[in-house]
Amino acid sequence: MSFCTQCGGPLVPGRAHCVQCGARVDPGRPVGATIPDDAISTVEHPPAVPHAQPRAASRRTAIALVTLVGLLVFILVPVAIILLRSAGSATSSPPDTGEKSVEDSRTDSASSSVTPSAPQTGGNPVACSDASLTVEVAATSRTYDIGVVPQFTLSVVNTGSVPCLFNPLPSNNAVVVSRLSTEGDVSGQWPLSECVATETDPRLLQPGERHQSSIAWDDDSSLTECSTITGAPGPGRYTATGRSSQVSSPATAFEIVDESLPTQLAAATEFLCESNPEDLPDLLEGSSLKEAVQHLEVVLGDIGYNPGDVDGLFGAETTTAVASFQRDNPPLDADGEVGEYTWERLRLNRCPDSTWPSPQTQLAAATEFVCGSNAEDLPDLTQDVGLRAAVQHLEVVLRDIGYNPGDGGDGLFGKYTVNAVKEFQRDNPPLTVDGEVGEFTWTTLQERFCRG
Repeated sequence: MSFCTQCGGPLVPGRAHCVQCGARVDPGRPVGATIPDDAISTVEHPPAVPHAQPRAASRRTAIALVTLVGLLVFILVPVAIILLRSAGSATSSPPDTGEKSVEDSRTDSASSSVTPSAPQTGGNPVACSDASLTVEVAATSRTYDIGVVPQFTLSVVNTGSVPCLFNPLPSNNAVVVSRLSTEGDVSGQWPLSECVATETDPRLLQPGERHQSSIAWDDDSSLTECSTITGAPGPGRYTATGRSSQVSSPATAFEIVDESLPTQLAAATEFLCESNPEDLPDLLEGSSLKEAVQHLEVVLGDIGYNPGDVDGLFGAETTTAVASFQRDNPPLDADGEVGEYTWERLRLNRCPDSTWPSPQTQLAAATEFVCGSNAEDLPDLTQDVGLRAAVQHLEVVLRDIGYNPGDGGDGLFGKYTVNAVKEFQRDNPPLTVDGEVGEFTWTTLQERFCRG
């Protein structure tokens, strides 16, 4: 059997071509001849004829082509879609040149300038900060008559851009009233809590919303958390300042006037001129006897000493007025305190027709004191001694026997009383001329005064 020199397949006798690979059989060899191994390579193979390919090879080639086309479609279609979208975006947006339009610049500027007024936590409003609140206070009148309770409206406004929680409790909101002196300085203050407040829970204030409450300057309160004001306000000039937390309002001025000053003067005159000085109360700075202090202030103002507002409060201005009066009326001590002898001197200035104490009454009291006691039981008296009643009796006795102690009867052992005692001692030897009154001086006075 002969074999093809190209593919080694068997040759069919009588065929000019190899059945398996289609190679032409060498005509120089007989059909079916065996081709030696060294001659296989010498067989000539003409170019393959396409239509001579077997059907199996054609089928495999077609399947490979279809598979390749499918893969190309699967890969190229998504890529084409992406490229088309990118090309559309590039066409609709202008290229970035690094320059912004006027409208873009305005938008950026507006966005950068917006700042929230209060932080938000999880969408819930937080407590109002001091920076987001504005406080205002208004008086219901610019002038109040004495005895009328001043009323104020306290307003708190959320000036922020977001809602916030406002604390309405009285401890957080107040009006502070200040009294002004004649020089315009603050001479007293009263903190007034929001005594009419009934709210206890935080109040949500929207941006621009106003919370208002009314506060009265009354002399008492039913709420324990409110300040208690002792006494009614007196005549004078005042200011009111609102406060919420640490935020304060501008001051609002108002005035309390007294249209009944003549009535006050008549009452003060009756109080002073129809009472015994020893029965009038001792007064000094901080005294709580408002009625007596008010009478004192009226009398001082009437005789030319300005005590400030006639409000019944014995303050610094009243003390200064009393001390000025005392300096102008020696030998009173200029200590700013009002006792029996200052009252008596005020009587002499305000009540010139007063008959108390009459000279007869003073003389009778001095006679009983000096002549009704043993000399050894009478007190030793020296300059500036504090025994005013005994000094007063001494002065009455000295005046009665012809020695001038100055303003006799004031009970102040001053230089005039000392000089009168020395003169008496000089006229009655062997008394020591020292201006002091002891047992021997008292004995001599008894001899001169009581026997006469």
